[in-house]
Formats: sequence, C-alpha cells, structure tokens
Amino acid sequence: MNIIINKSELLDEITNKSKPIFYNAEKLALSVDLANSSSKPNFVKQVFEIYFEENESGVPVVGVGGTTLEIPSHGLSKHLEGCNKVALFCVTLGHGADREIERAKSKDMELAVLLDIAFLLLVEKACDKICFDLKNEYTSCELTPRYSLGYEDSPLELQSEFLNVLNAEKRIGVLVTDGGMMLPTKSVTAMIGIK
Repeated sequence: MNIIINKSELLDEITNKSKPIFYNAEKLALSVDLANSSSKPNFVKQVFEIYFEENESGVPVVGVGGTTLEIPSHGLSKHLEGCNKVALFCVTLGHGADREIERAKSKDMELAVLLDIAFLLLVEKACDKICFDLKNEYTSCELTPRYSLGYEDSPLELQSEFLNVLNAEKRIGVLVTDGGMMLPTKSVTAMIGIK
C-alpha cells in the first residue's frame, strides 16, 4: 500500500485549514519526511456474511458469519440495517511510526506532536484507500460509511476478537495488549456494511 502525505496536508490539519501566522516550515517538512519514510502501511481485509439477533437483555447483536464474533450494539445494528455482508479490516503503519514518535519525544516535543498528527493523517488516508477499493469492488452494491468498535455503544473490549477473526497478528503484526491498546499504536480497525 503506497500512501504518503505532503506538507500542505499536514499544515491544513494543524491549522484547521486556516492561514497560519507563523509556523516552523523546516520542522513541518522534517515531520512529513520522517512520517512518509518510517511508516509501512499494511492492511488485512475480509468480507463476511452477517446476521442479526437479540441477546437475553434485548440488545441487538450483529453476528459475523463463520466466526464467534458477535457485537451487541444498537448503533451498529442500525448502521448495518439492510446489509447482508460486512467487510472487516485492520490497517497499520507498523512499528516504525511508534519508534519515530518516541525518538522525537526525547529530543523535541514539538516535532513529536507534528509526527503524531502526520501519522494519523497517513493511517486515515490508508483507511480511505481501503474504502475506495471496496467501492470499486462492489460497484453494484451500496456501502455504508466505516464504523469502528468503541463508537456509540459498540464494545471496544471485542477488539482482540475482531483482530483474531482477521488473523491480524500473524498477517500484519497487529495485536491488543492486556490493557486494551492496539500495537503498533497507529493501527485502525473498522467495518463497512455491504447492501
């Protein structure tokens, strides 16, 4: 996956698209160069049949066919209403992103913050690319916007099972710590409904 950002994208992000009065152009350029050179965008994606039911408490549940993943959530059930399939995906920038941020923190906090934002832009662009590719793959279908665990009432605690379903640790090196944090940290999981 070939994803890069440029200086104007990072500047727009840190200034909320308003014209900055002052900024350190050299540091901005350095953060873009470091982010582009140290990230290794990679992803895993799989499409599953889905089913809908209710749990014993009457909460709607979205079940992912052929797996043990069942997500109790009013919000997700409504989001996927009318869908018969869902694409689950995980995208990561790899451990290089984490290393660059930690290295910068010990020397220059401003650079570390710029790097953090640059990596967030990169992972967002990678997610957008996956969504774009899915739209091209399923041209005769309607696709929902992406939806991640932890949004609305969908339980973030299912992140580990979500990654297991995709075999993400083996395939792209993404795992969840005992504390519930994804490593590498610049990683995103999401699902897109297919009608």
